[in-house]
Amino acid sequence: MCPSRVLFTLIAGALLAALPGHAAASPALTATTLSAFQQTGEAASLGMVSFDANAPDTHTQQSGQAINFNVDARAGNQLDVVVIAWSEEQSAVVNAFAHTLTGEPWRIASTQLDNLPLGRSNLQLMLRSNGRVVDRAFHWVDVQPAPQRPASISFNNAPATWQKEVDGEVALNVEGNLPDGADMLVLAWSDEQSSMVDAFAHTLTGEPWRITQSQLNQLPEGRNNIQLLLRLPGQDNVRANHWIDVEAAPAPDPGNGGGIQPGLTVSFNNAPGSYTVGSGQNINLALSGDMPEGGDIMALAWSDEQGGMVDAFAHAIGSGPWQISSTQLDQLPDGRVNLQMRLRVPNAEVQQTSHWINVSRPGNGDDDNGNGGDPGDDDDNGNGGDPGNGDDDNGDGDDNGNGDDNGDDDNGNGDDNGDGPGDLDPPDPNFIDRSSNGWTDFRAPSGARVIYVSNSQGNDNNDGLAENRPVRSLNRAYSLLRNGQPDQMLLRRGDRWSETFPRWEKSGQSRNARMVIGTYGEGNRPIVGHGGGSGNTFVHRGVRRHIAIVGIEFDGRGRNNNLRLIGEFHDLHIEDCYLHGAQDNINAHQFNSGRPSGFTIRRSIIAESRPSGGSHSQGIYLGYMDNITIEDNIFDRNGLGGGARATIFNHNVYTYECNDVTIRNNIFSHASSFGLKLSSNTTGGSRRVLVEDNLFFGSPNGMSAGYSGGAGYGSPHNFQDLTIRRNLFTRIGGAINVGGNPTNQSFAVYVSSINRGQVDQNWFVHKPFEAGHSPIQFYDDKPNRDVMVQRNVIFNWYWNEARHPAIRLGPSVQSRWNEVKLPANRYVDASREVSTYHGWIGRQATMNAFVTEARKQGRNFWRPAYEAKSVIAYIREGYTQLANYD
Repeated sequence: MCPSRVLFTLIAGALLAALPGHAAASPALTATTLSAFQQTGEAASLGMVSFDANAPDTHTQQSGQAINFNVDARAGNQLDVVVIAWSEEQSAVVNAFAHTLTGEPWRIASTQLDNLPLGRSNLQLMLRSNGRVVDRAFHWVDVQPAPQRPASISFNNAPATWQKEVDGEVALNVEGNLPDGADMLVLAWSDEQSSMVDAFAHTLTGEPWRITQSQLNQLPEGRNNIQLLLRLPGQDNVRANHWIDVEAAPAPDPGNGGGIQPGLTVSFNNAPGSYTVGSGQNINLALSGDMPEGGDIMALAWSDEQGGMVDAFAHAIGSGPWQISSTQLDQLPDGRVNLQMRLRVPNAEVQQTSHWINVSRPGNGDDDNGNGGDPGDDDDNGNGGDPGNGDDDNGDGDDNGNGDDNGDDDNGNGDDNGDGPGDLDPPDPNFIDRSSNGWTDFRAPSGARVIYVSNSQGNDNNDGLAENRPVRSLNRAYSLLRNGQPDQMLLRRGDRWSETFPRWEKSGQSRNARMVIGTYGEGNRPIVGHGGGSGNTFVHRGVRRHIAIVGIEFDGRGRNNNLRLIGEFHDLHIEDCYLHGAQDNINAHQFNSGRPSGFTIRRSIIAESRPSGGSHSQGIYLGYMDNITIEDNIFDRNGLGGGARATIFNHNVYTYECNDVTIRNNIFSHASSFGLKLSSNTTGGSRRVLVEDNLFFGSPNGMSAGYSGGAGYGSPHNFQDLTIRRNLFTRIGGAINVGGNPTNQSFAVYVSSINRGQVDQNWFVHKPFEAGHSPIQFYDDKPNRDVMVQRNVIFNWYWNEARHPAIRLGPSVQSRWNEVKLPANRYVDASREVSTYHGWIGRQATMNAFVTEARKQGRNFWRPAYEAKSVIAYIREGYTQLANYD
């Protein structure tokens, strides 16, 4: 007997002994018989198990070929066969191949044979009866590599028509051998727009090969040609295309709060045929009815001269006056331009209209004309207001030049009907908005199963289908939910669970019929309590879709995460939650293939994440994701929970290489380092990012956007299409730990490596902390392209003028119309900040007192006085320039 055969027999025996249900060899095999069996190999088989006479001597990988064998039923009861292989090339048992078969057909499947390494392998069958080995058989097979097949791509039953927000994904077929580094570029051409659809372009790097619904939603209505380009290093690219007619999303049922008004249209109101840059002329629009909540007008422009869309002009008009401001019109290039207005309401694109104009420039351009203001600049037109700026304020109550604040400044307690700046009425801090305004409707649709859970009143023997029959444990409630259905799991308010949610492996039905984890009853949010472990895992190496988590408090003390979303998910919505105390309150990122998309968190409190064992700690960490919305939240003291010291590694919010990100109307306070850190280490790693109308205060640093160090440190243009506008920064600066040493930092907006961007209409006020960084700083050694810094206000902000200018520009960054250190008597009230706001509304005039109250926000206790926009409106009004001053 050859040494390899002896070794194989010994190893196989050892491996067999470890298999479940195996016992010692049957006493029926005497020592003499067993010795003969081992000495003669195949010839010693007792005939109860044998390979088929036609068993092949070779196996080609991926051929689909199987190997049959025979089992004599007279061998006994409870038969099974252990199948093991010895590789002559590796001189070892092939662990990936070992498996057990329990009944007909007695066959080694091709998928198992494909686990064998190339070269000669000896297959061994061990027949067991009642767990005892009664016979064996051997067969040698030579494993050959699969033939190289040329790569091909195609659409898998792709539809001819596709409806937004309703129809699902488009599957793709990728066959053949793909070399390392292969990927697929997915593009689209719009017949309606006669151009490529920039927002749709994306790359797929592996299975599952599909175009997601969130990507398809980027296509404009009408006929589109989807183009696939399979890029193969060292080989010719492979192409495929498919025409598809894209239909608008259906209008929501008005009974479900959709609020879409029949016949609502937008049109141009006596628009001129020409426009002169710097003229100060606005172009008025007309709406046929009232704009629904969440609606806006997307303003775009096509330049005939440039043969493309004008990126610098694109903006959203969220509130009246409905007009295109002269400031936006001044972004247009000379020549013939088509203005395109798209009326958008939640879940549907209602209507689009367009108008051609001829754009020209006067001989003196758009510089200051010597009268103390720029007529083409809506910041300074001599009347102390911003008339005609349709997109500056987005309904947040900014003065529009006539002393009226559009009903939004006072947050439910009356409009400001004064006749000039400085007469804003303070909002009532005791007013609680109990309406459904601003909240998502999560009512269970018809056919949904609603499971009630109560730790204080429940019993797991109940069916959970009524409030008076709740189950008790989260695990039992989860078991009653149906995958792919809009079922709801409602926790009783006021109750507390020490257990975490079970690992979530179920999805909802659609974006309009999500699976919901919510609440019922009265009182405080239900608490999912603290303890050890990794926390609540809702995504882990699988695909989850259409899940909403609403109204829950997550107490993460002692846990790594409050919410852990590691893998692929689509449409995960978090609202009215309070997450605090974990190392990472939310940790969400891609795992292997399958990029997550559709993450929303709104009107929630995320506070006091706690570093543990030297690990970094974030309020929210999001990595390699698309379509992110973060709005109306309060982020406070993340990275500082449990008395941790401030370090450069911990932040309120940290995103890495994410696309299509909207961050608006949030409060970022007292972070360990940055209130908001946006990072990318690769060229174009983060695209289309909007940061607007946020309040930053009390942190060492405000926000950053650019590289984060590491492998991609030198990559150019890591961010593409970045907008930072209408944010307010105050009381920024502090000492944080850098390399074990306390170091003073005070970056407010710190950016680098941008391709197309703007830092526009932000306020930087009151920073007495004596660290020398510029309030707006572009890192010098990172190239930028087409970046504008304009219309920002910087006042009473300490910086070391000998080393750092107020605005430190990097390469290819332009600056204009910024107000830096104007005298205090030129403003309505240059003392305003967060603490004075809290005193103005009748509460203790400190930042900490404001944050303490803001962290009490919730659906049942929502006070508009503690929204970011209320504070910003008050402070910003204080920095309105007076029309007449000495």
